[in-house]
Amino acid sequence: MSWKPSRVGVDDGQLLDTDLTYIESIAVPAVLGATVARQIFPIVTLDSIGIKEWTVHRITGMSRASIDMDGLNKSFDKSVKVPHTVKVPEIHKETLLLHRDIAASRRNGPGLDTTEAEQLALVVAAEEDLLLLSGHRALDKMLSIEGLLSSTGRNTEASLGSWGTTPLNAYNDFSDAKEELEADGHMGPYTALVTPAQNKVLDKFVSSTIGMSVRRAILQELNVSRILVSPNLYATDDNVQDSAILCEPGPLNFVLGVAQPIQAFTFPIGRDYELHISEIATPHVKRPTSICELTTITLS
Repeated sequence: MSWKPSRVGVDDGQLLDTDLTYIESIAVPAVLGATVARQIFPIVTLDSIGIKEWTVHRITGMSRASIDMDGLNKSFDKSVKVPHTVKVPEIHKETLLLHRDIAASRRNGPGLDTTEAEQLALVVAAEEDLLLLSGHRALDKMLSIEGLLSSTGRNTEASLGSWGTTPLNAYNDFSDAKEELEADGHMGPYTALVTPAQNKVLDKFVSSTIGMSVRRAILQELNVSRILVSPNLYATDDNVQDSAILCEPGPLNFVLGVAQPIQAFTFPIGRDYELHISEIATPHVKRPTSICELTTITLS
C-alpha cells in the first residue's frame, strides 16, 4: 500500500473561499478610502480586461453661438476631436501568505490576519493616486501615461513663491489659476489639490487685518468647493513637490477608465498562497484646459 501524507491537523493553514471574501471586504475599502484622485475622477467602465490600449479623444470646443432676431443666421460648427490612445495598465501588488502564518493567526486571534492585505491595498491606492495625479515624469515614466500634472495642453501658472513667509501669495496663486481656467471657459466649481507641506501653509492668516486663513479665503472667494491633500503630487521635470493644481472636475474634462475594479486574488504555491491585489485602470484627460498647474512653489 502506497504511503500518502496526511492532511489531518493542517486544514487550518488552508485558505477558504470565505477567507478571500473577507480579505476583499478589508482591502477594497482600504484602497477606496486612501485614494484622493477617485474623489474627482468620474469612472467609465471599460468592457474587457483584455483592453490594453484605449483610444479616446481630446476635445476642442466650438466657436461662439449666434445672436439674432429670427434665428435664420445659422451657426453650424463641430467640436474638434483629436484621437488619443492611452495604455490601460494593471496596478498591482503581491505578497505570500504562508500556511503556518495562516494557521497561527487562526490559533491566536478571532480569524485570518488581514494586515498584509491592508498594506497591499494601501500601496495600490498610492500608486493609483500617483498615476492619476502626476503620471509620466522625467524620473518615473509610468508607461508614458499622462495624469493631471503631465497632461499635454494643461494650463500652467508660475507661483509668486514664498507661501510660508507671505501666505497671501498662495491665495493670489490660486486666483491667477482661476483666471486661466475661466479664460478657457471653465467656470467651476473648482477643486484644489496640494501637498501636505503646502496644505499646512493654508491655515495661516491672509493678513492680520482681514483675520481669515488662506484656506477659508480660497474656499469662500475663488469658487473652490474643496481642497484635497495628496503626497503624490510631483512636477513632470523631476520628483520634486513644488506644484499644486486647480482644476474643474467632471466627466467632460477627465475620467478614470476601469477595466477591472479593485479585487483580491489568491493562487496556491505549494502549501502557501500568493495574495494579489490589483485593478486595471487608466486616466483619460479629455480637456487639459480644465487643469491649471501652479509651478515652482516655494514654502520658505
